[in-house]
Formats: sequence, C-alpha cells, structure tokens
Amino acid sequence: MRARSATAFLTRLAPDASYYASFVRRRGIEGAPFRSRWPTSQPAAGASGGGTAGDSAGSAVGQGGSAGTGQGGSVSTAGSAGQGGGGGGGAGGTSAAGSGGVGGTSAAGSGGTTPCSSGHVCDGFEGADFVGWTKNGAGAIQLDTTHVFAGSKSVQFVSEPGGNKRGQLERSGAPLFPLTSNKMWGRVMAFAKDLPGMSDKENKNVHYDLIQASGADPALGEYRVAGMGGVLLNYNPHDCYFGTQKPIPVDKWACWEWLFDGEKNVIEFYIDGVQQARIENKGQGCVDGTSSVWEAPTFSELRIGFVNYQSKAETTTLWLDELEIGPERLTCPTPTAATR
Repeated sequence: MRARSATAFLTRLAPDASYYASFVRRRGIEGAPFRSRWPTSQPAAGASGGGTAGDSAGSAVGQGGSAGTGQGGSVSTAGSAGQGGGGGGGAGGTSAAGSGGVGGTSAAGSGGTTPCSSGHVCDGFEGADFVGWTKNGAGAIQLDTTHVFAGSKSVQFVSEPGGNKRGQLERSGAPLFPLTSNKMWGRVMAFAKDLPGMSDKENKNVHYDLIQASGADPALGEYRVAGMGGVLLNYNPHDCYFGTQKPIPVDKWACWEWLFDGEKNVIEFYIDGVQQARIENKGQGCVDGTSSVWEAPTFSELRIGFVNYQSKAETTTLWLDELEIGPERLTCPTPTAATR
C-alpha cells in the first residue's frame, strides 16, 4: 500500500487512526533481522522499527530499531517461597520461585499486604533479588523504596535519555506457563514519572512498550501494551496498532490490568478499572500496509518494564508493585498505610 493511500485508509478507519496516519509515510521496515534475544549492538543505519527486542518491524508510529540490549544474567533460583503478606498469610506457594511470593500457588501473600489467589502467580518484589525473573537490556533495574504501594519495596526501572533503550524483567516457564487456554489476565500497580511525549529528534511521539507477551520467538507473534501520545496496543509481526489519545497516569499509583486471550486474538487494557483499549483480531491498521490478523502465539514469555524506540529527552522512571497473573480478571488493591 502506498503511503498516500494508506494515510487515507487510516483516516477513514477510526477517529484515533488519523493521529497515526502521518507516520505511515516512513513505514520502511527493512531493518536488521529479528533476534529472539537482543544484541547489544545498535541497528544498522537505516534500520527502522521498534520491534520487540530489536526486531525489524517498526513501532506502531515511528522508527526505533533494536533496543540496544542484551540478555541479562540469570537470576538466582533461591528465595523464600512466598512468605509473608497479609490477608492470605500462610507459608507460601508451592513454586520453587520465591522472593516475596513469586509463583505462589496457594493463598500466599505477594510480599506486600495483598493476598495472592490460589493458582495465581504473584510478586510484591519484597525479596533480596528478582527470583524467577531474567533481566533484559541495559536499563537500570533495582528494588527500591522511593515509591511503594504495599510492603516495603517495589521494582524500579530507569530509562535514560536517547533512543532504543530497554530495561525489562522477563518470566518464562512454570508456574506461570503454560497458560490455561492460552489466556492471561494480569494486574500490576504502576507509578510512572516523565513518560515521553514528542521525540527530541523526530517530529513524532515516542513509542514505548510496558508489557509484552510472546512465544519463544517474538518474531512469530507478540502482544504489547504500550504508549505513544496515549494508550497504544501493538502487535508484531507487521507492526499493527490500535492507538488512542487516552493518557497513562503519571506521578501517582495507577492500577494496570490487561487481558491477552490467545484463543480469541483479544487484547484489553484497563487503568483503575476502566477499559482504555480493546482489539479482537484486528486493530486500526498495520505500518507495513497489510490488514493482518493479530494472530496470537502460544504464550510462553512475559516481559514487564520499559522499552522506547524513538529518541527521548526525558529520564523516565517506572515503579511496579503487587503484580498478579491469573486465568480470570483480577481486582485492583486498595492503598495501604505503606503506599507512597
């Protein structure tokens, strides 16, 4: 599809689509080949795309390239098996992953004060390390006490100015995967500071990813909850998108919920209990001009954190706390005495 006809198509497609139409003109995506684990080298000149882990598929509305990262070192498998946590109490889950209730499969606490439902995977990030997670990217990731929703700690992601920045925690294998019916409901409390707006190098908003899920090879299908001037749902391959101008809250705690339904090809995203965006099978369009179905993979990897593709001037900081994953929709916890 030529850029001019694609622009007209997107304008007709939906009110929000016109917000992205101007970016179709730069849809060339002949970038460096996709890698299922991300190289530390930057993309070759002319490579476009904000694909997961440096794939060649473009971001929903702008160039980005690989996120200039590498897989972090493996994380220790030691840790307490979900001890603590009020409301559910107990001695913790049956999972070998511990650290504040990671992978707890009983009503063990998540490490804060929010109980973890039976059969769910929870993490309140109260342990001494990121047990059960692997770090992806060069972005700074640490346990922190600056902003906490429950308990005494949260996980902090810091993204420095510039483009192609990645800092994520990745989870794979039991007890989270395989999913029941290839369906994931997730919830996490999030405190964001200085989310990017317009790029400091290009006349477009910065595309950034917050939550990603894929199979072992993200090139074969990846679902993303993202932002780009507002809430964005994004799919690769083909760099398909559903964009809005609904803001993602900053400088306060917000409850993020998402549904990745692989059987129905559905993504839903909620903030503080209110649906912000939903797609079933297709969004508003795809940067490569196709009209592709968002064909879900068999999910086996989850990534949380912050990835940006276009260059930004801001230092973005994101705190996450009280993560829970399960087969049905979860409830948002109420603030605690520790919330700050």
